[in-house]
Amino acid sequence: MVAAAAAAVAARANGGDALRAYMRANPLKTAVYLTLAVFGIYLVQVVIRALATSLRRWRMLRLVPGPRGGVCGSLGLMSTKGDARLRKMREVTRTYGGESGMCRLWLGPTSRAVVLCSRPELFRSVLSDRSGAWEIFERRGLKLLTGTGLLTSRGAHWKKQRGRISPAFEFAKLKAMLGTMAGATDTLVDHLRDQAAKGEGGAAPTVDATKLVQAVTIAVISSTAFGLDINPLKDPDHAVLKMLKRAFSGETISVVSSSNTANLLGLPMWMVPSMRRVKRDVAELRAVLRASIERRLHEEGGDGGDDSKGGEGDEGKAKDLLGLLLAARDEETGERMTTEEVMDEVMTFFLAGQDTTATLVDWMLRNFVDNPEWCARVVAEIDAHVTPRGRQPVYEDLASLEVLDMCMRETLRRESPVPLLGRVATRDVELGGFQLPAGTVVLTAPWLVHHNPDVWGADCDAFDPARFGRDAGGAKKHDYSFMPFSSGMRRCIGANLAMLEAKVMVIRLLQAFEVRGDASKPPTEADVGIVRRPESVWVKFVPRTD
Repeated sequence: MVAAAAAAVAARANGGDALRAYMRANPLKTAVYLTLAVFGIYLVQVVIRALATSLRRWRMLRLVPGPRGGVCGSLGLMSTKGDARLRKMREVTRTYGGESGMCRLWLGPTSRAVVLCSRPELFRSVLSDRSGAWEIFERRGLKLLTGTGLLTSRGAHWKKQRGRISPAFEFAKLKAMLGTMAGATDTLVDHLRDQAAKGEGGAAPTVDATKLVQAVTIAVISSTAFGLDINPLKDPDHAVLKMLKRAFSGETISVVSSSNTANLLGLPMWMVPSMRRVKRDVAELRAVLRASIERRLHEEGGDGGDDSKGGEGDEGKAKDLLGLLLAARDEETGERMTTEEVMDEVMTFFLAGQDTTATLVDWMLRNFVDNPEWCARVVAEIDAHVTPRGRQPVYEDLASLEVLDMCMRETLRRESPVPLLGRVATRDVELGGFQLPAGTVVLTAPWLVHHNPDVWGADCDAFDPARFGRDAGGAKKHDYSFMPFSSGMRRCIGANLAMLEAKVMVIRLLQAFEVRGDASKPPTEADVGIVRRPESVWVKFVPRTD
């Protein structure tokens, strides 16, 4: 036995000598083999950690009620288009969420999942959190359009920018833009009158209001955010307008929505089709806007926007959003925004401003066509308070238009232009009695709470502005039962601007026209992307003769 052991030791020694000899004779191969071995060990560790994390996430999330979904999970539901997806979300939340108002949806065969929330108290827990437990869901596709503006930035950068920009949206400064809003709408009024005069037998033609309303909002936001005089109705071939339309086209928004979905599924951006074209179009537009911003800085005596400090009263001299942004300063350091930061914000305001306002006006027109009795009440109210009839409204007029405000708020509730809001848990967190692991995506869905019969009643799908009457208390059911512009710290900074512009536009249109539907046209369908917008709203704008 001793001899056998000695032989084994000798064999191992000879083997070791042979290995050392091979390594000395083949240093390159040895290095490659060692590298592969180290990489293999590292890869195994990564896989083990990923599997352990995935298993832990699965064990925690499976306790949240929701459909099993099979191999593909709920990918079919998440890929459904338009309002059908929102209705399916409401159905599964009702079926599985029960009293909790929470429903888990698996995204394929992995542990990736989203949690839908449909109760106001859950919204409060997530959106009003100040402990850092929740952060906005990163939308990489949206960053292509807006850079690191308020819509996409997070953490300290968002907090700094919010503090700088908030003063630009004070009511006193928004009032100065009212004339621009009314003037752009008057261009549309003249355009519609010309169309009516040219119609067969003097009859007003049926038009798709969405394109016309968008022309007005583009004119307003181009002037207020970019400092550019662009009017699609007067000059449809404007070079910058063409760039704007390419950069913010429906196809681009579709690509952005697809990239956000890819991000949710953990897929790389290069898998999203047409991404290269979007990057090219956005880069072209940003180059033009950068030149415009720098020209404005030069005209106003700036130094190019790089951490410049201005004198007192700069904000008081500003007449538009661009001027207010250029004058805005950090509360602690007094530093202004750089040119790139300003450009990120004006791109954000263009996307959010023109899209949200246009969508709100489109839905209001659709609701007025479908509910002529409410439209008649709004017209009577406008005629009674904005006198002499036909003059442009001033800011003080708006406070007296209670019925118009009720119709606008009911439109925001029923149509929910921003239907879904994504948040991500930055650490393990408790929500609604369930423990959610770090990295869980929660969809606080305004559309779901706005269409929750437990909150708004069995007729929650109906258009009834009386919900927001002075005595109804509709908006006071719960702090988070009505949140068309989000809520909490990240409530849309431009909400008041959007509502102001929408009111001015509706007032000017109803002062000049009766709005009627056309039964021969198809019903309005919704397109749900970054916002929930109508694909078309067919309206006859009949000049008033009363």
